[in-house]
Amino acid sequence: MRPTLLSASLLLLASIGLAAGCSSGNDERAATVQGTGVGVDLDAMDKAVAPGDDFFLYANGNWYQTTEIPADRNSVGVFPDLAASIEQRMQEIVAGLPASKPEAGTPEYLVKTYHDVFVDAAAIEKSGLGPVRSQLRAFDAIETNEDLSRALGKQLRADVDPFNWADIRTSNLFGLFVSAPLSGGLNQPYLLPGGLSLPSREYYTGSGGAMRQAKEALRRNIARTLSLAGRDRAAQRASAVLALETKIAAASPTEAELYDFISAPSSWQQDQFGRKAPGLDWPAFFEAAELADADTVIAYRGENIGRLAALVGSEPVETWRDWLTYRHLADHAEVLPAEFDRAALELDAATTGVKTRASRDKRVFAALDEHLGPAMGQLYAVRFLPVEHRRAIKGMVQTIRKAFAARIDAADWLSPESRDEALAKLDSMRVGIGQPGVGEDYSDFDPKGKGAYALTVALEGRAYRQQVAKLGKPQDRDEWWIRANMANALNLPLQNAINLPAGLLQPPMYNPTADAAANYGAIGAVIGHEMSHGFDALGASFDRDGILSNWWSREEMAEFSRRGAALAKQYSAYHPYPGVVIDGDRTLSENMADLAGLAVAYDAYKGSLDGREPPVIEGLTGEQRFFIAYAQSNRAKDRPEVERNGLRTLAYSPGRYRALTVRNIDAWYRAFDIQPKARLYLPPEERVSIW
Repeated sequence: MRPTLLSASLLLLASIGLAAGCSSGNDERAATVQGTGVGVDLDAMDKAVAPGDDFFLYANGNWYQTTEIPADRNSVGVFPDLAASIEQRMQEIVAGLPASKPEAGTPEYLVKTYHDVFVDAAAIEKSGLGPVRSQLRAFDAIETNEDLSRALGKQLRADVDPFNWADIRTSNLFGLFVSAPLSGGLNQPYLLPGGLSLPSREYYTGSGGAMRQAKEALRRNIARTLSLAGRDRAAQRASAVLALETKIAAASPTEAELYDFISAPSSWQQDQFGRKAPGLDWPAFFEAAELADADTVIAYRGENIGRLAALVGSEPVETWRDWLTYRHLADHAEVLPAEFDRAALELDAATTGVKTRASRDKRVFAALDEHLGPAMGQLYAVRFLPVEHRRAIKGMVQTIRKAFAARIDAADWLSPESRDEALAKLDSMRVGIGQPGVGEDYSDFDPKGKGAYALTVALEGRAYRQQVAKLGKPQDRDEWWIRANMANALNLPLQNAINLPAGLLQPPMYNPTADAAANYGAIGAVIGHEMSHGFDALGASFDRDGILSNWWSREEMAEFSRRGAALAKQYSAYHPYPGVVIDGDRTLSENMADLAGLAVAYDAYKGSLDGREPPVIEGLTGEQRFFIAYAQSNRAKDRPEVERNGLRTLAYSPGRYRALTVRNIDAWYRAFDIQPKARLYLPPEERVSIW
């Protein structure tokens, strides 16, 4: 990508602090973590709870008991709070844009334009269905299998990411991901199965009361949406569409199959799709999707792609027309007249428990993030990540990398050859801090004259074409897969890289006024977590160049699997609700990264002291502050509907259980004098060590 056309002031700030987004060695200055504050939330703690009985409640109990979830949110906690802080900061930025009179083609101009049309509810109501009429007419014109295949191809979006985000769900029948094949080489298209309105196939195939209620809410939502679109016999059509989605669900992969990242992809030549997945007119599909020139397409779960293609050939075209109409309107409900949004809210209430909407002037920021993420990130990072904070994070990265290398070097179950390869992979791992080194260029996009719906659809198309434009080119190891104004972090296995966005680098995850203990326990554990993903069940399958490579011996993999199995068993013993357990196998990768990251961050913290005794602050030792900061970084409180859904579908455990991995760290027992009678106590031989 070419450098973006930032305003002069933003360009100056970018050149001072954030021009270099990634590094793999000591190629830029770093600073030690500064600060003398306690760094943990003392008011959040409940010291009436013994740390050895429930460390999450010891660190967060007062907060947990007194904090209510707002009506328009489905959860509260550190990461929702960080997101709210980012939103408030973005409000400040956007509020100041009119006075700056941004020039066309700049991120500022595009952000201001989208903001203004999104919040103009009166204009959206006045336009009615006018902006979407041409798309609805295109759906109504579908008569043949070729027509249907072209329509499905035109709706394809680059809205899935199986490797970086483990994001494998799309409401379109298929989703696109563009990256290098696992064996290396130039970028190729990955095609993933999708097509579900509810969070997972289990909502359609399960028999539980909550799932039946969700399906009934979906039926009502389909009927209401089709009625608003002027369709007759809406209830009858809705039943047919729901029956089709139920068949799509039956044809879809299970959760375990979806997360089997290594065996899921299969390279197919385009001319093989008709034989391997009959029922869909694949030449028409690929032409409409602008993929006709891609000789090879990687079928992610090819068996399921074949089942979906068969449904295209066997189910009535009329039902598919209604399904396409419903999905398009539901996906764009917030930029259509309010009745569509109110209809969608009922479905959201059934799956998330949220029964009210935030105002449009608040919701606009989520829409901006979704459709103008790079622009939002650029504006945020240059204003809210000072260069000295970035240097401090760079210093922590170097210390944590050194601590991780020491653990790998001490792993006596690795052969010298495997140890050398692991160390080489760690040394070459690129860590991007703050934002990408090159901003996005919007000079080719003109938003003038477009309302909320038209501008949203245009931006969706632009994002898709950007991904298609990568096909046949070498993979960019410095490419970012996360917004700079997002409170999260990513390990990128195909690039052997990590993204640490500016949005994450704020209190309580990183506090420049806090003592090192809290910072290493919070953001340090996150950095260690992401590094360790390079050596977990998925990451260990890739070498230093991000190429699928079996560089572990059978015996080494067996030992690694044994350690993982012990941790999976530990988590599978947790019962968040009566009769509901955590799936220790599905959440294993994240649980392993939590444990390894915490252990490495502790080593790095101790190493940062250079042999000095850490101070006692507010009655807490350095080791205690480290572990409390870790538990508080996992502070979360979800609506039961959300947590139960996560237990069925997500790859990570609830925060209150992620905090309990401290029970595997010997130093935690010493820090809090944990004795065998404590509920969380594990005998030394039962404590799991990954590295």
